[in-house]
Amino acid sequence: NFNPADTLADINGEPYKIADLNYFLTSWSWEDDQQKVYTVDSATLICPQEIVYYTPDILIIDPQQFVYNLGMIRQAPAINSVRFTFGLLPELECVDETLSTTPFAVSRSSPLWDPASSSLASLRLVVQRDLNSTSLDTVYMFDRFSQELAYIQEFVPGRDPALKLTVNYAQWFKDADVDNLASFTASILANVNESIFPTD
Repeated sequence: NFNPADTLADINGEPYKIADLNYFLTSWSWEDDQQKVYTVDSATLICPQEIVYYTPDILIIDPQQFVYNLGMIRQAPAINSVRFTFGLLPELECVDETLSTTPFAVSRSSPLWDPASSSLASLRLVVQRDLNSTSLDTVYMFDRFSQELAYIQEFVPGRDPALKLTVNYAQWFKDADVDNLASFTASILANVNESIFPTD
């Protein structure tokens, strides 16, 4: 339910458009009915003082892309819930984004790289607040939080399973005010928690 060509209305009925939207969903895991947790195979990144182990499931979500690859798992559990983080894991903030071995998602080339703060944001939002102007405003959000969803599925060995989720983006922006850019961040934080849900 998101299209950058759509004209939206803020809380005062003022029209605006969202020209672009990107955000991190990371650290995916699955839990069975015995509370055992399963993750994507681990990978390593080099930081100045240590080697960081993580699951290579760093997804940059673009509302115009509908299929994402999370990586491989070595077991085929029957699961009843899925967990993920909105934003980047804190331990990945030490990564040297200039190294050639650094994944694109956490490099300076990432759409979530904020030049002003020289750091990666959780979300990047590009807003056209005046439809009579080509001027655009970019909002970076650095908040992060985790979410758990009930999700019943059985993985089959040797097959690529699909976790089907939907995001209600209209809910994210229902409290936005085009005269106050900070309201977009506040609206997302207030409403994102219940906006992602399983799809049949």
